[in-house]
Amino acid sequence: MKKPILTGVGLAAVLLAYAAKDPVIMTINGEDVTKSEFEYLYNKNSQQQINPQTLDEYVEMFKLYKMKVADAKARDWTLRLNSARRRSSTDMIWPLRIWRIQSI
Repeated sequence: MKKPILTGVGLAAVLLAYAAKDPVIMTINGEDVTKSEFEYLYNKNSQQQINPQTLDEYVEMFKLYKMKVADAKARDWTLRLNSARRRSSTDMIWPLRIWRIQSI
């Protein structure tokens, strides 16, 4: 009985220690951005640019990027639903239109 409790406490301690090492530096549209994620992308992008951006400029660009990604994810579900609805209604119509054109 003591072993599972000690294992749970140990696991919780490890998770808390890991979370403390990689803090959340910002939250964009309900999604946390960790320091390591931001640093990785900043270093990757700054190496690819001819004129590197300042940190403040990059933060603004990063926020816009994350908001666009969140918007695209939200729209993807809407587009998929609308596309599925359109396909289900046009799948029956298109073969009839083609057949009518060819038979005339």
